[in-house]
Formats: sequence, structure tokens, C-alpha cells
Amino acid sequence: MRAARCEPTDTTPVWIMRQAGRYLPEYMAVRSKVTFIELCKRPELAAEVTLTAREVLGVDAAILFADLLPILEPMGFDLEYLKGEGPVIHNPLQGASDVDRVKPVENVEDLGYVFDAVRRIRRDLPADIPLLGFAGAPFTLASYAIEGGGSKNYVRTKTLMMGDPGAWKALMERIVDSVARYLNAQIEAGCQAVQVFDSWAGALCPSDYRDSVAPYTKALIDRLPPDVPVINFVTGNPALLEDQVNAGGQVIGIDWRVDLAKARRVIGPQRAVQGNLDPVSIYCDLPTLRRRAADVLEAAGNQPGHIFNLGHGVHPDMNPDHVKSLAAWRDGLHVSDGSFEVIVRFLRNYAQRHQHPVNQLLHVIGLPVTFVLPFVFLSRGMGVSWALGSFFVGYVLQFAGHAVEGNDAGEVVLVKKMLGMPYIDIVERSNESSGEE
Repeated sequence: MRAARCEPTDTTPVWIMRQAGRYLPEYMAVRSKVTFIELCKRPELAAEVTLTAREVLGVDAAILFADLLPILEPMGFDLEYLKGEGPVIHNPLQGASDVDRVKPVENVEDLGYVFDAVRRIRRDLPADIPLLGFAGAPFTLASYAIEGGGSKNYVRTKTLMMGDPGAWKALMERIVDSVARYLNAQIEAGCQAVQVFDSWAGALCPSDYRDSVAPYTKALIDRLPPDVPVINFVTGNPALLEDQVNAGGQVIGIDWRVDLAKARRVIGPQRAVQGNLDPVSIYCDLPTLRRRAADVLEAAGNQPGHIFNLGHGVHPDMNPDHVKSLAAWRDGLHVSDGSFEVIVRFLRNYAQRHQHPVNQLLHVIGLPVTFVLPFVFLSRGMGVSWALGSFFVGYVLQFAGHAVEGNDAGEVVLVKKMLGMPYIDIVERSNESSGEE
């Protein structure tokens, strides 16, 4: 939550899209007993797979187990999940005249099973772990309603959007009304942040997205509480980034096709960014996976406001141990790595954190006071108290330097590692996932 608000954090938070999914044995133990839609509509099961995935992976947030499409059912669409085919809508919109039969969701309790699951999850989730809700963006939901399922070219959707702006406007406004009520109800039930998935917007050219899609995403986000972070996630087309940012959201979610360092410049320092490891990286061996994850962290830079995630969801046949290993990363360094590459990365990050001349001066003074003077005192028989006093005075000087620089003090991380569990936890989870001693 602090990262979403662009506040300093001592670690880079991580959660994984589709973290409760078929790649995870604990998920399949539940899923094998019920259909997918039954799993979505039984709050006790949806809560179980949400909580289990968060706990098994050790990530920093839980995301509600649900699906984008059940919201279309109370809007008048006949939705079915077919084995091997995925979601199918049996009565898709055939043209502009069909828009009149689309009903906005007036009573969100038609989706009460979702909010019941949220309350159960929030009740059992550790207090310091946020729960993320989500919904489909207006364009993605409209595309499903028109195409009747997946599509390669979105001909019918684009034809309605381009050929009948009035009908398109009427459809999108009804979807915005419905999704706004739905997400507000998730928030009221206990979600601390929500993600809006525009999974299919990448099929659009920038002008069509700007004129016919982004205004409705913005209208949706504007109807959510301003103190609840909204993650605006678009996939498939880097050319949409600037308009995506203009559509709103405190956090901009990007996929792996976008250069993260360039994205941060476009997004600006007032908004956070989420992403953006290519999911296929998880198929690689662990050293390669770690290197690619480190590249993402390096591209994100040292400024606050980065949430580590994949550029899209986990695939069903991925190795769960590799997914778990991603949660063991903090501050761009992995404790099981001792390579020259890591040392170089550390020195580069250190240089980036000490650019202000006052910060440099305070570190020039503080470092020897911390690490040299205590030994001088001990060698002259002045006692441990003098040595400890020098040690902590030096650290105060370095803290002051970081305050002048305006970045998160690296010494905070070191002190935490010296005093307790975050460091040990990283080592243990690293060994569990990689088998390294």
C-alpha cells in the first residue's frame, strides 16, 4: 500500500497475477473437486484458494479469486465456462439494436458471493497483508459481450465502436455504471485496493483507445474512492501508455512489452508502476530467472512506487517453485547470489543513492565514525560503550544524509536484517525454492 502511494519502502513489494491458479498444487486440490464457476461462486472455496496461494507464495498481497465475466450475467448475458474452450456467451450482442437489452447492474447483491468471499478473506488474512479486488475494464467486458468469447481481431467489437458511436456510448456507460457499483461493493466489503484489467485494449490503435475507450476507463476510476489505490492495467500495446496514464489510476500496470525505465519517465513520480517481468521467464532455470527479475528491479530505479509483478498471469504448466522464488527478492538483491554481477549492481545502486553533496559529505564523515573509530576506541582501552556510541553516531550521520537526498535509507534495511527476521526469511525461502545450501 505504501508503494502504491509512492511512499518509501524498505523492500520492493511483490504479488503475482493469477497467483491462485492451476500451476499450484494447493489450488488444484480444491479445483479438482468443483467446476471453475462453482469455485468462483462458493465464497468459502474462493476464500480458501485466495488465502492459500498468498501463504504458500509468501507474497505481499492477496488478490481475490474471482473472474472478470460473472458481472455480465445480471446484465442479461448467458455465460458458460466450457471445458477446453473457456468462457462462452451464448447470446452476444449482434449489432447496435441489441444494446437496448443490456441491463445495468442495479442490485450488486446479485454478485453477493463475491463480497462474501472478500469478507471471509479479510477476516482470515494477516492485518498487514492487503487484499486486492478487481474487475474487467469497460472495453474488455464490452468485447466479451460482443464477440461472445475470445477473439483474434475483434472485428465485431471494433465495427460497433467505429460504426455506431451512439450505441457504443450507451453500452459503455451501462458497463461503467455496473462495474463502478461492483468495485465499490468490493471495497466496502474489505478490499484495500483494486485492479482494473483491460486485457484486450492492446488490439486498439492509440487514437481509438484515446477517443473511444480511455474516457470510459477514466469515468470508472473517477467513481471509486480517491483514498483507495486503483491499478490501471493495460496489456498488449506499449503505444497506449501515455493515454493509459491519462485515463487515471494511482498505479499504472504495464506488461513486459513496455520498457520499465522509459515507462517511469512517462508515468512520472506522482504515480506508482506495477510490473513487468515477462511471464515466460519463469520457465527458465533459477539463475536466469533471478537475473531477469533483477533487471526489472534495476529498470525500476531507486525512486519509490514500484510493485513487482509479472507482465501478465502465471501459466498453468509453470513450476510453482520458480514462482515462489520471485517472492524472495528484496531491494534488487538476492541473498543466495554472491556473483560479481550482484556486487556491481549494489555499487551502482549505492552511487545512485548518494548524489547530493551534503549526503556525500555526511557519508564521508559517517562511514569512518561507524566502522573505523570503534576499533580505535577499543584498541586504546576506552571500552565498549565508546565503540558502540561511535557506531551509532556514524549511523545517525548516514540517516541524515539519506534524509537530505530524499530517498529511503538503506541503513534501515541493514538494521532490520541485523535485528531480525526479514533477512532470515529471505534466506529460508530462497533455500526452499532453489534447493541451495
